Amino acid sequence: MGGTRVGGGTNSHRRDRLRLKSRRARWAPFTFLASAGEPTLRSLTLVAGPIDARRNPTGINQLAAHRPLAWFRQDLFHVVPDPYTGTGRKVYPFSRRYAGLLAANRLFSAHWDYYADLVRAEAHREACDALNAVLDMAAEFYLDAVRIVFQEFGLPLGDWCVRGQPVRPKDIHTTALLKIEGELDDISGRGQTEAALGLCQGISPCRKRHVTVRQCGHYDLFSGPSWRTGIYPIVRDQIRRYAGS
Repeated sequence: MGGTRVGGGTNSHRRDRLRLKSRRARWAPFTFLASAGEPTLRSLTLVAGPIDARRNPTGINQLAAHRPLAWFRQDLFHVVPDPYTGTGRKVYPFSRRYAGLLAANRLFSAHWDYYADLVRAEAHREACDALNAVLDMAAEFYLDAVRIVFQEFGLPLGDWCVRGQPVRPKDIHTTALLKIEGELDDISGRGQTEAALGLCQGISPCRKRHVTVRQCGHYDLFSGPSWRTGIYPIVRDQIRRYAGS
């Protein structure tokens, strides 16, 4: 199996951002393939993922770690009303997620700066577009993420199991691993993504790489000038380098 092909142009950039984000949710099944001796991707890239949220915890990390799950159940979720698909299901609604992301990303003040600094206008618009694409999140998925990632630290401690099957990053051997973090990321703290390199003990050091992008926040890693000129070329070159290996 080869890595995702990366092409040129704006649409390609957007497709690759979506691929990068969706892959964060595929970490467990990827390790299952390796544990079963099945073929795995030739290269794997993880961007701004809280592999070990104990490292340099951010304000968001601390909130998730110190609030009981009962607090999240009581204060965060809404029930999908009629006549929408999923009627009766509990979700963390778009409106609440959007407000939280705005605050975390400091976009309130950025809205004012937008009119005073037109040089940054495009980057600001792209950040807003990314936030506007946020969807409702199933309550059970949200609670699992809070518990496993931010309270139990299941992956770095080796305790995470999915339907009884342990998640074992050390079983990955043939995949080249690239991890990218932002120096100013206030959502996934410094070193949280880099922790994956230590967990993947079966990968040769020469096939592991970590990049910290200077002066780059969380959302800058997925859109705007930092993505196009700094991160996209690194991901593209990584995939091309191992595509024929």
